[in-house]
Amino acid sequence: MRRLCPVCARRRQELVDPECVICHGHGFLVLGQAALETYPAEVVAEAVHLALEARARIADTTMTLDQNRLLGVRDALTMLYDSGILDNEHDIPVALTRALASKSGARRPAMALASEVIQEPLFDVDATLAQAGPHEYQEHDRPGVRGTPLFSANGYPSHLARLADPANPQQSTGATVRARRRDHKDAELLVKAGELAAPKRRRKARKIARQEMKALFSTEDVLNDRELLPAA
Repeated sequence: MRRLCPVCARRRQELVDPECVICHGHGFLVLGQAALETYPAEVVAEAVHLALEARARIADTTMTLDQNRLLGVRDALTMLYDSGILDNEHDIPVALTRALASKSGARRPAMALASEVIQEPLFDVDATLAQAGPHEYQEHDRPGVRGTPLFSANGYPSHLARLADPANPQQSTGATVRARRRDHKDAELLVKAGELAAPKRRRKARKIARQEMKALFSTEDVLNDRELLPAA
């Protein structure tokens, strides 16, 4: 069972970054078979996101910009693999995840499981930010005048998105808005061009298929004629 990478799923147009620190360019994470024997897939997937979000919050609020704030997120990812919440190429003992499950509360299993894995308390804000949608700046907004942008490059407020998909504080908001408008118009033109090109491509494909069938039958007729000829 797989879940989408919680960072790449929040990048612009859900593009997968080949150098993503979470999924390493795969676009997904594999849920641990050990965890799935104890929890539903939805709970395991949410616990993964919450654990990464909580560690990103700690790094974002306690470390300076010149420090590598993704180290804490990588540590949380390692803990998720070591505990069997996520699977990699190594076999994870089921007993380890069952021990975690016995300590976790039944009322809020995802948050309890995530907290147990990263050994840090989780708060409601972690779940709120993990599920929060994107914010789109208007052309004349100036979010960078007060320092670090409050959102990720794609407008998400979560700490994980802001650390792993950071916005450029030097980039003009107006230029970004105008560029995205142009991209949107280009995408619409691409869809229209595809709609116009599709019938032509289908007609061309049918023509090629007919030519190939005709050539095939012609070859079979020649072979049959040769078989009917009397032996010399």
